[in-house]
Amino acid sequence: MTVVSNYTWSTPKTTWVKTDFINYTDYMRIRNNIGYLYDFASALYATMGTLTPMVVKNGYSNYAFASEWNALEANLHMIFNSIVTSDIGTQMTFYPNGRTLNYAELNRIESATLSMYNELSGQAEGRPMLAFTLNGGTIQV
Repeated sequence: MTVVSNYTWSTPKTTWVKTDFINYTDYMRIRNNIGYLYDFASALYATMGTLTPMVVKNGYSNYAFASEWNALEANLHMIFNSIVTSDIGTQMTFYPNGRTLNYAELNRIESATLSMYNELSGQAEGRPMLAFTLNGGTIQV
């Protein structure tokens, strides 16, 4: 199945360690993967919710704020709640000058996106499809 999306899928980083630093390219990878998953799930399921807007980051001076990480979390869990998949952990809420994203949360989020991508790919592959085109079209083998 070909997914038509304004977002690109990139292999998630699932090996975050305590000493890793996050930058805007990591945020954008996670943002784009969640957007891609939304488009993928929308192609398979008719009843998807609406994405919370996700901010574009384009430089090192654009560090993601807690509210932007919360939007990513909300979107990830909205997609999760709309499809049949394995557990992706508890949705977290981050606060300015308070609870912040750490390596364990990054591993959870990126592992969840990978798990959902694999689940959606399997569901797309397993969908029953007609082996022909109706209305006199050519036969698809």
